[in-house]
Amino acid sequence: MAILIFNSRGLTDRPYFRWLDISHEELVVLAAAEPLSVHEQRQLAKKYPLLEWYEQYKTAGSVVLRAYELGKRMHFSRIIALAECDILRAADLRKAFEIAGQQPPSAKAYRDKHEMKHYLHACGIPVAAGRRVESALDIFDAAHAYGYPIVIKPIRSTGAQDIHILRTEEALIGFVQQHYAQTFVYEPHLLVEQYIHGRSFHIDGLISGKTVVMIWPSEYLYDPLSVQTEGNPCCSMLLDKKHLLRHPLCDLVTRAITALPSPEHTTSFHAEAFVTDDHSVIFGEIACRTGGAYINTLWSRAFDVNLDAYAARGQAGLVDPIPSLESRLDSLYGGMCIPPRFGKLRHIPRTCPLGYVHEYHPMGEPGRDYTHPTKTTECIASFLFSGSTTHQLKERAREIRRWFHDHVRWSAIAS
Repeated sequence: MAILIFNSRGLTDRPYFRWLDISHEELVVLAAAEPLSVHEQRQLAKKYPLLEWYEQYKTAGSVVLRAYELGKRMHFSRIIALAECDILRAADLRKAFEIAGQQPPSAKAYRDKHEMKHYLHACGIPVAAGRRVESALDIFDAAHAYGYPIVIKPIRSTGAQDIHILRTEEALIGFVQQHYAQTFVYEPHLLVEQYIHGRSFHIDGLISGKTVVMIWPSEYLYDPLSVQTEGNPCCSMLLDKKHLLRHPLCDLVTRAITALPSPEHTTSFHAEAFVTDDHSVIFGEIACRTGGAYINTLWSRAFDVNLDAYAARGQAGLVDPIPSLESRLDSLYGGMCIPPRFGKLRHIPRTCPLGYVHEYHPMGEPGRDYTHPTKTTECIASFLFSGSTTHQLKERAREIRRWFHDHVRWSAIAS
């Protein structure tokens, strides 16, 4: 018997061979190609009986075909998928081989935003008004019904990629002219929604079936969509234990998870929610995987919990004791990703002197031309920092942004 592992990024940061200490099961890994040296690839190959790398991993049909071929021969007992792009393909293969774990109805409900909100609305969970876009007329109708601004997003997008905020009729007309130049009817992979005015939050944790076993909310410093529209950092911080919004946010997400078809195994989740100016708590969306960017590292620092490791072990059918998050939380942590701007990066600081910054990763390449970010997690530098309260974390996040702005250097791109 064997366990199939889909790995979309960072295999060196995901030591499945250590997480899944199962002597009687072979670990088979189909992974996205990484810029590793020959030595690094050989070292990884020693850890797994079968390891294959794929270019264009997220869209390559050959990945699923190879998994199906191997499944017929090796008889997989479990399939592990930690990334958004792998949720549906893993569920389809579980169904094909009658393997325990998340099945297609649950995977689609967590992956397809339109179907997700159908379940939530039916159970009385407050969500933004929205509809599937099947023609340009649907967008005009939504603007008339909801008022401006409206949000247009792919039904299965991740990282706020390809999301458009249309604030005026002129912007709507421009969008339609760009995207419906050849036909008035469009493939129904878009969703148009009412824009929610208020503060943005993400809520992360672990579920076992429909039961929430770990959960904690964080607040975004800026609207996540403003990464693309205004160049703000993607930045959030844990709420402190006594924060007034902690329990309302956790309760809302728990209700949403109960309303959706169960993943049938233990896995991590990442949800988004809003708190409006009149203090209403509105559900955004949820994914059955660990949040991107710095979230797993933030949880590891704050709670000594590696959400990816818990999810991998849970999907492999292993049962772990669940710690009390509240008793482990001694210090609060926040994370920040600085997005690129349009221009040539001339200089980026290699170290950060701020005492409350525990991790600083400069990833930008001096001399390289950059464009505006296309998703929230696109960054040239990331920070992990601590504080005693959520308010202090916000102040420190602003200090970090000012420090970085004062020390990074850009120039115009030569025409």
